[in-house]
Amino acid sequence: MLAVSCAVGGSGSFDKDAFEKRCSVIVGDRGAVAVMDLTSGQLIAATNKELLFSKRFPPGSIAKIMTGIAALENDAVSEDSFFCTGIDVVGKDTSRCSLLDGHGWVDFDIALMQSCNFYFQNLTRRLSAKDLTSVYLDMKLDEKVGVDLPGEIESVVSEPLSDSAKLEFAIGQGSSIQLTPVALLSLISGFASNGALLKPRLSQGPAAIHSRICGTKSLARIRFLLRDVVRRGTAKPADISSVQVAGKTGTSTILGSWLTQGWFAGFAPYANPEIAVVVYLKRGEGKDAARIAGLVFSSYFSGDYAKH
Repeated sequence: MLAVSCAVGGSGSFDKDAFEKRCSVIVGDRGAVAVMDLTSGQLIAATNKELLFSKRFPPGSIAKIMTGIAALENDAVSEDSFFCTGIDVVGKDTSRCSLLDGHGWVDFDIALMQSCNFYFQNLTRRLSAKDLTSVYLDMKLDEKVGVDLPGEIESVVSEPLSDSAKLEFAIGQGSSIQLTPVALLSLISGFASNGALLKPRLSQGPAAIHSRICGTKSLARIRFLLRDVVRRGTAKPADISSVQVAGKTGTSTILGSWLTQGWFAGFAPYANPEIAVVVYLKRGEGKDAARIAGLVFSSYFSGDYAKH
């Protein structure tokens, strides 16, 4: 059963153009925002179509959703806690977690909420490279998601060929995992729409399904945690008083540099979702993208874009 929206439905009472302009002002030239009406899959805001449809980037920690699905579906999640020190030295190589001082003792739920790199990389010891990539392929996230506009490109999902590449893949870094923002919008719509990944469209019409979230073990558990990510985790800047938001942040390194890109993908209201939102920032971190998403959600649910 798909979500039902009362704001953009067939009555035509929602001022899409004004809302899209507001989203453009919020994000400026820093990146792009896409907002999907979950009744129809229609994009009621798409602020930079080239970035959204024709560019692909490492998704950063949003990929932990997919690593989590792979682990849950393959019974690789242990109930034991894992201790994150924040830094790991192997030979001459030093790696750091998303929290430099470490997250301390974490389990699966806390690790997703706090976006612990080391926890999810540790999960890969119990998963094959095929396990990690197959969840993307089963959901057709390596394909175009079907935007009705020329110029959409496919995302890239390739099996990591080394242990280091596998660790990068698990947390959404490196060249083996490159997704378009619109593909992430389709992915997050699946957690709002009872497992159905919707095809984003610019035109009006009935919703079309791109694929489905694979497996039933992971959908309910991760969906619940996405609310906690916003309520008391890394996406706290997206938490607003007017509506319950759920989602996930991501920070990815631009290939060949130390610069970072910021991501947020989420939906609201949590109990009965109306819209899904993706924010991509060319420079920044996930918390920055979450803050922009909070402004987008606030604008949408303010009622200011109803045509009288």
